[in-house]
Amino acid sequence: RRWRRETPPGFRFAIKAHRYLTHVKRLNEPSGPIRLERDRAAGLGEKLAVVLWQLPRSFQRNLERLEAFARALRAWRRPRHAIEFRHPSWFCDEVAGCLREHRIAVCQSHAADWPLWDAVTTDLVYVRLHGGRVTYASNYTERELRAWARSVRRWTREGRDVHVYFDNDACGYAPRNALRLIRLTQA
Repeated sequence: RRWRRETPPGFRFAIKAHRYLTHVKRLNEPSGPIRLERDRAAGLGEKLAVVLWQLPRSFQRNLERLEAFARALRAWRRPRHAIEFRHPSWFCDEVAGCLREHRIAVCQSHAADWPLWDAVTTDLVYVRLHGGRVTYASNYTERELRAWARSVRRWTREGRDVHVYFDNDACGYAPRNALRLIRLTQA
């Protein structure tokens, strides 16, 4: 509640959900953990824009569990939801269709240690840039940032809400890369 009060009126938060449901339960029996996450985040109120659900690299596609998870998210319609897959078995039309049906965004997760799925499944595009050469610790080049800026401008023209987060912070690159991307997207 304090964060909601102390931030400007137009400020929005995105949170990463606790790993209990994604890493321990692997999306099994999702209703209780989703309610708990929703209750914990309630103090942010209308300023909570997106919840990210990150799956572990070792968790391979399980469409039945994904469907049950997506249905359980109906109990938390506001905010929006994004899911980050790190195993390539998820990168398929069936999964994309499920996400489209339930208005869940694919998190486009760029890193050296896992593959990128650049699917767009909703009017929300959620991107996490972890560093392309060394995960969490590599600087994005001007060329790479210009490519992401072109994508951001295209998605924005398409009427999509675009969130880009840098997680290449081990050497302090994240804030510099973020500021540069902002300038490039405004060009």
